[in-house]
Amino acid sequence: MQRNVFWNPLARTSAPQQEPEVAQGTVTMMNRSGQIGARRSRQALGGFTLIELLTTLIVLAVVVAIAVPNLALFVTSSRLRASQSEFASALSLARSEATKRGSRVVVLPLGIVAGSEFLGGWTVCSDADEDGACDAGVPAIRDYAALTGQLRFTALVGTTTTAATSVAFDARGFLNPRTALNFKLCGPTNTTKAYSIRLDPVGIADVVELNSCT
Repeated sequence: MQRNVFWNPLARTSAPQQEPEVAQGTVTMMNRSGQIGARRSRQALGGFTLIELLTTLIVLAVVVAIAVPNLALFVTSSRLRASQSEFASALSLARSEATKRGSRVVVLPLGIVAGSEFLGGWTVCSDADEDGACDAGVPAIRDYAALTGQLRFTALVGTTTTAATSVAFDARGFLNPRTALNFKLCGPTNTTKAYSIRLDPVGIADVVELNSCT
């Protein structure tokens, strides 16, 4: 029996598809790229290494060791400058008020430590009755707060070792009694900056900056 075979032009013979060949060198480069990318990902997720952290801590310790002493010296120097400026301002205010009021005005310390009474602050007030104290019932002209920090403040009468516990100006702005007063404001050690304030009998203050408190 003879079979009739008809050819269908639309039919396509499917041949097995073959995967493209990849050169061995290309595969090696792809593997290396993947390994590098994975290593970088692990480093990004892992943060600093121990060596990097120790290096950062050492640098930070050196910076702190250099900066802290200089910062402390700067703070002390600023406090000294501000304190001497306030005290000199108080002396000038008291002298000005004495001449304006035509009566005695005093600067009295508020501290109780002998020899360093002015460390506790001071007040400028009227002493019209000249008893060495603020007039009763008369408000103080101005009060000044205690000094902060480890400062030292000494007040001496003339060239003696007698402590000056008050400053008094008469109606003409002269010291009463007319004896020069010497004040010295120092830091916590003798090697720090200091200020000397000399108050002449005529009531004029002379401020001198010193390199040490010796």
